Amino acid sequence: MPSTSRLSDAANFAALLGVDARLAVLESLSAVPFATNGELSAATGLAAYKVTAALAALEDAGVVTANAPREVRVGRRVNYSVDREVLRARVQRLQYTLTQLVDGLG
Repeated sequence: MPSTSRLSDAANFAALLGVDARLAVLESLSAVPFATNGELSAATGLAAYKVTAALAALEDAGVVTANAPREVRVGRRVNYSVDREVLRARVQRLQYTLTQLVDGLG
């Protein structure tokens, strides 16, 4: 049976990916790396504020990176990209945790 902290991490990551806007942004960034908020808004059909919120959550989780720190972004062109290594590791941990959970149910 997975530990409580592993279950909590898995639940948090699943919740992160459980929001349609975040998945749409992540999918678009996977196809078009180094996209801006405006480009992602156009690609996903989402309002810019939804893209901004999705990017913030994905960046906080470490699966998306930006070419400028948040404190200096005002008035600058910011490009975002997927940190594939972090995303891959988080997905693998989620998969492992879920497999342990299912196997523990016997």
